[in-house]
Amino acid sequence: MAPHRAARQVMETLAARIARKKQELQAAAPRIALAMATAGLSLVRLRIERDGLPGKSYSTLTVPTFLFYNRTLNAGGRAYIKQNKRGTWGALRGAQGLPSDRVTLGYTNRMWNSLTATGSGATGTVFTARVVSTDREGADRVRYNRARYGDFLQPNAAETKRLGLSAEREITRILQSP
Repeated sequence: MAPHRAARQVMETLAARIARKKQELQAAAPRIALAMATAGLSLVRLRIERDGLPGKSYSTLTVPTFLFYNRTLNAGGRAYIKQNKRGTWGALRGAQGLPSDRVTLGYTNRMWNSLTATGSGATGTVFTARVVSTDREGADRVRYNRARYGDFLQPNAAETKRLGLSAEREITRILQSP
């Protein structure tokens, strides 16, 4: 076989492989975006539950405890209200066995449990996914907390790096597969 003919076959084979890998990457992109959004939500929730919102704490302003009456989760909360004429939201949380030293946005966990990741489409070759609430109450709580605390669902730098490395590993796996 002539050298130029062999080179052309190699180039055609390489071009076909590149085209195939491009198709595989485009087919996997929505799944990768969704996996990143899902993992990102999990990382953010775990961090907030563990560490609380940075720089945020419960108010030390005391209010009449009867205002908490219909908000109690257990007997500890009801006992706190009975024993105290005035109290704080943090103290009520502590009486019920919940963290009171940090804001975790998880009193009933309805907001957290309503959140899910969903694919939101593509623009050219950029595929996106987003975190949404599955019900009105959860969406209202997200809006309220976002207005109060800012974009608390945004991954921090370490979480963003971890998510990027995960996506990079999946892309590398696709590229290196036969």
